[in-house]
This record gives sequence, structure tokens and C-alpha cells, in this order.
Amino acid sequence: MASPKSQQSKKLTPMIAQYQAIRRSLPDDVVLFFRLGDFYEMFFEDAKRAAGVLNIALTKRHDVPMCGFPYHSAEGYIAKLVRANTRVAIAEQTTTPVAGQLVEREVTQIISAGTVNDINLLDDTKHNYLASVFLGGTNKKPCYAIACADHTTGEFTLAEFSNKELMTDELKRLSPSEIIISDDQLKELGDIASCQPYDAYAYLHETALYTLKDHFKVNSLDGFGCAEMDTATSAAGVTI
Repeated sequence: MASPKSQQSKKLTPMIAQYQAIRRSLPDDVVLFFRLGDFYEMFFEDAKRAAGVLNIALTKRHDVPMCGFPYHSAEGYIAKLVRANTRVAIAEQTTTPVAGQLVEREVTQIISAGTVNDINLLDDTKHNYLASVFLGGTNKKPCYAIACADHTTGEFTLAEFSNKELMTDELKRLSPSEIIISDDQLKELGDIASCQPYDAYAYLHETALYTLKDHFKVNSLDGFGCAEMDTATSAAGVTI
């Protein structure tokens, strides 16, 4: 006898199977906007989470929870989720619809509070900082760093601290919209409120240094006054 799981999988339409494959590639805290013709649709747990925040009707089709809205209204709905500290992934149709064939789709962008650069989605009374935090140095002499970027204004700052308390005080002062940390420093930094883990590879000093020099089109960071700030440089590479 087939298991309930296998029976359920047999009921999935190709489109829903495609949705689930894309959804599995995304972090749990992201809501997926899935383009279906002139609409963005959400399914399963994403639909349940989003319906209340967006104040739209939660319905069911073939026992699958779902909700959606016209694609041209996306800006307002993205703004509501971003302001609720929820990231949004946009899966667009990448091939022309053909009768009887499944349209190909892929995630074209992931929008979060710290990476929004559309002024219409932001609170214009405060900065929209994306902050990255990193722990470097040694056990005897740790170094805590913050890199902060506002993608709407181009503001970009770095700072290093001798202890965690000084760093967290600065985070409170800056009140960033989003904070990211290296996913291999969850034990040391995971207690920072609302932080999001990010690929540790991006925090490697060589990787971050290359990213920064490439972004600013320079051969060194001497002109920015941070050539000797290795920990801050590691933090900064992921904010660009």
C-alpha cells in the first residue's frame, strides 16, 4: 500500500511540484511570490503566513492553501511584508506560456528590509541600514566589527570594537533594518536580535576584500581608511 506521503505526491500538479521545488531552495523565513500569468500566488505555509499580514483571503484548491493578488499590485504587498520583517522571493516566468506545457520559472530576486532600494517601500523618516556583524581577532584579543550600508543613499561605514557590549550598543543606536552574521558564528553572535545567517564563505577576508575592491573599482582600501581593519573588511563584503 502506498504511503500517505506518496499518495499526496501523486496528487500534485506539475505546477505545484515546480512551486515546491523552488520553495525548498529558499530559507524558511522567506515568503515566495510565484508568478502565475497576471497574478502572484502563494501556497501552503507561505499562504497561511502572508494572508493575515497582507489582509487577503486565504482559500483552498484541491486541499492546498493558497492566496494571491494581481502582479501590478505587488509593490504594496512587498512593502507590507518587508515592514513586518519578512523577506520576499520573487519567482518570475522565464519562458512564454504554451498550451499544454509547464512554464519555466526561477527566483529573480529576494527582497529584504536591508536590501530594499525602492523609496516607495521604505519609511522615509529613518535610514534603511543593512548591517553585517563579524567576530575576528583571537581568543585573547577578540575584535567585533559592524559594516553598515544604506543602499538608498549610498552611505557605507565600518567600525571595530574590543568587546561585544560596545558593538551591540552601536547596533541599537543605528537600528538597522536587517542584520546578517556568518552562519559559522551562530554560537557567538546568534543571540543578536533578528539576525539572519549568511554564507560563511562571503566573510572570508580574501573574498570580502576582492568584493569591496571590485565594487569600488580600486586596487586597495587605503583611501577609505580601513586598510588595516581586517575584521571590519570581512563584515563589509556581504553588504555590497
